[in-house]
Amino acid sequence: MELSWSEETFSVPHLIENIEFPQLLKLANDLITVTNSKTGVTPGDLSHFNNTPRGKALARDGDILKLHGVRTFKKIIATGAGSSTPCEQVAHEYGFLSPPGSTSIYRQFKLPINFNTPMQILPFRDQKHVYPTAGDLVKERPRPAAVVVNKAISIPEKHCFIKEGDVLAITSVDKRCTNAGVVDFLICKHNDKTIGLPMSCVGNFTVLVDETLFTLNDLVSKHIDIGLPQKVVFHEVTKDSTQPEHATKTLQRGGEHHIIPGEEYIIENIIKEQYLICTKCEENLESLGHNKVYFIPTNSATARQMRVKLPLFHDLKSYQQTLNGRYCTNLSMREILDGTPIEVVSEPGVTVRKLAEVYDFSGPLLPPRKELYPPSNSGKSLLYSMPA
Repeated sequence: MELSWSEETFSVPHLIENIEFPQLLKLANDLITVTNSKTGVTPGDLSHFNNTPRGKALARDGDILKLHGVRTFKKIIATGAGSSTPCEQVAHEYGFLSPPGSTSIYRQFKLPINFNTPMQILPFRDQKHVYPTAGDLVKERPRPAAVVVNKAISIPEKHCFIKEGDVLAITSVDKRCTNAGVVDFLICKHNDKTIGLPMSCVGNFTVLVDETLFTLNDLVSKHIDIGLPQKVVFHEVTKDSTQPEHATKTLQRGGEHHIIPGEEYIIENIIKEQYLICTKCEENLESLGHNKVYFIPTNSATARQMRVKLPLFHDLKSYQQTLNGRYCTNLSMREILDGTPIEVVSEPGVTVRKLAEVYDFSGPLLPPRKELYPPSNSGKSLLYSMPA
């Protein structure tokens, strides 16, 4: 079946708000990212570097894309050592980060949450930094998870005796009634016993370094109660490690802007980013795995300037056969993994990945999508949802 296309062109916001997925689209302008001639960075914001922009067309005017849907991925914002290529420093400096080396400067990065390189949580301050009182610990943001007592603590009325060298696991701050009124107490666990330390309690505390290794996903899903920001260091993955083999490669994800092992980073925040998930429709593809997936951030200049035509159809059944047969099998959006690279916060861009790298073929498929609205009386309809 030969498709006809609308004369009118549509924008990305229109696609997201009105059409059903999956959907065929015909580009009405080139899908271009601009490459910095010095650094090789592909920001995707169509900006000009040194007045010498170099465009890279990922798809051309007239190409047909299959828009499988929209996915939202969690991203981690991290600040730390970047590559040695010329670039801007972050707007704010961190006094808690060690000075970067001669080949590094501070940058802000967006890391995919499935970044599997193991990392260790570090004290915000030096490991030997002393917090004289419980009140000093409460003021620290983020609060340490566990501390070592370097001066014995004795609270006879509470039958509380803590020796020098004991470890306290900090859980929370709570208000309690005393003879002086309602005051704050630092709630800790000591030898499986919960105790409350008044803010004036002197213990000359130092932070206990947790040597446990986490991944970003572990940190977010299991340990987010420790609060953000956190200081971390990423570790190289050795051949003897039990980590997945591809973890050794993730330190280099994103080309120029990779995470440097052994350097300190501040995990600042968790954000969500929305992407259009597309494949280019090409005939005679040998298998689904040879297709490439385009991750187009909906907040990028590339998406804002993107214009597409929508298909017209006479017969719903024929169109569905064309959609599902000639133009590649439908993909389950739930099984599309985050294949976007590590990137500098100010430089979001279109990412292209092999389908086999970002799709779990063993995963269950979503139920069939809802029926398209029938053609109008004119005999042709645009394939977008009508308001109820």
